[in-house]
Amino acid sequence: MKKKMKIFEEENIGRLDFEDKFIQKQSKLIIDCYKLTFGKNLIEVNEPLSACQLARQLFLCPLGILSHNIVNGDNIYNYANRAALHIFERTYKQQTNLPSSKSAVSSAVPQLDRNNLLAQCLFEGSADVNVSRLTGNGRTVHIKDGELFNLADERGVYRGQAICIDPEKISYGE
Repeated sequence: MKKKMKIFEEENIGRLDFEDKFIQKQSKLIIDCYKLTFGKNLIEVNEPLSACQLARQLFLCPLGILSHNIVNGDNIYNYANRAALHIFERTYKQQTNLPSSKSAVSSAVPQLDRNNLLAQCLFEGSADVNVSRLTGNGRTVHIKDGELFNLADERGVYRGQAICIDPEKISYGE
């Protein structure tokens, strides 16, 4: 594979290496768990792909995809693809170090709603998402019909949650 295929770099997103083992593993985990949860493919794969190619294809797919896992008692984003980074107006580094609680308005009701949604997904395996969140620039993004689902590895160990967002079903407020 050419070096160009291994590295992604874009202004306002940063640099991403598709040979990074975490990115490869997380990409496969998201793709596999989406298929298991919803019974359909997240991305179309017409031929066998290397881990690097699969990571690149997920990163460049048109749906916004993010995942988080629990670190020291808080859900911290650990993956975001290009579409999600554009939606949330953050670089990869900014998004993947952000506690997910910081993506919602910090007042009590939105945080309670966020916590209830995450708990619903945890117990039911998935949840429909119709919420408002904050971008890196402080704007409100309204998400309609997002798909939140649990991530578990091949041994069934919980590895967090992921969300898929259709960019055509979002709108921005103030």
